[in-house]
Amino acid sequence: MKRLSILLFLVFSGALLFGCNSASESGSNPDTVDLTKEDQTQLIATALTSGSGGIGDDLDAVSQAANGQVEKRDTQNLSASLTISVELDFYDEDDNLQTGYDSNTTDRIDYESLISGEIRDSDGFFRDLTVDNRSDFSVTNILSRLATIDGTHTNYSSYSRTQEFPEAEVNFEMDAELVLTAVTVDLDAEDDFPESGTLEGTFSGLYEKIGDGWSEIKQFDFHFVCTYIGDNTAEILLDDGTKYIIHLDTGAMEDA
Repeated sequence: MKRLSILLFLVFSGALLFGCNSASESGSNPDTVDLTKEDQTQLIATALTSGSGGIGDDLDAVSQAANGQVEKRDTQNLSASLTISVELDFYDEDDNLQTGYDSNTTDRIDYESLISGEIRDSDGFFRDLTVDNRSDFSVTNILSRLATIDGTHTNYSSYSRTQEFPEAEVNFEMDAELVLTAVTVDLDAEDDFPESGTLEGTFSGLYEKIGDGWSEIKQFDFHFVCTYIGDNTAEILLDDGTKYIIHLDTGAMEDA
């Protein structure tokens, strides 16, 4: 599911960005695209919820590991030339490295994941898609059953494709960086949604359209702060002061 949902995230991102801007001549410096508040929040919601290949899936994974459901280091090489790997190290209260998860003594997990590689699509929508998705978390206070997660999630992606209307070659690049601080998860709850804590993130990107006798290069960049408020919800604060509530189970948004 995760390996496929990353593609959905990228498909949505590309459709959103390319669909909102018409072709124009550009100079040597890229123009800046101001995404609407709704578009910014939709990108954030896609990254935060499970099934997006983003931070929501990582939080699910570390919660499962803290409940002993994942106890191995794993690397998969897929036919799509993607490599998916997860590394877990377990420690007791005295910071001693353990050979595996122990529900009675494990109090910290160091979690690292990597999804990287290329996908080439035969129908030409994504001619070449490159993904580099990395996460590095420390999960502490497991014995208290209110685990605290600190760490980072970064994603770099790029693709090339041909856009039919207008006919153009499209090259797209995007970086996303998310930093979690004291995100608390109740390990005995029925779900893995955070109860509290903050996440600060930035999205930046660059795209280029090349057509017959014209070209366009534009870039975007925005920042946000997410506060987890329990009940499967989070509050998103944009830099202009706009606030939204995101439902982490569905990605649905509403005004705060």
